[in-house]
Amino acid sequence: LFPQLQAAAWRLLVGTPGPAVLNDTSIGYLGNFLALMSLLFSILAGNSYTSLYSQNEAIFCALFAEVSEAKSLMEQLALVCSGRPFYRSALENISRYVADDLKR
Repeated sequence: LFPQLQAAAWRLLVGTPGPAVLNDTSIGYLGNFLALMSLLFSILAGNSYTSLYSQNEAIFCALFAEVSEAKSLMEQLALVCSGRPFYRSALENISRYVADDLKR
């Protein structure tokens, strides 16, 4: 089955009955075809890598922003609420937020 598929594909791509004797036109056409497929693959791979890298960068930037806000909130909580009766409860809520949301 494979030799018949190979011969049919050769006839379709090159136009000669079989790969017995290659002339310069067939070799040039096949080389150009492979170069084009290589170029298209490299463009596709490059675009995929760029997209994935941009998505990963956006995730890390969002995570950094959220951690910075949590740190700022913790500093404000320490300055404003220290010595007040609800200080321990506020610290527990911040701790729960970090454990449940940021570490997930």
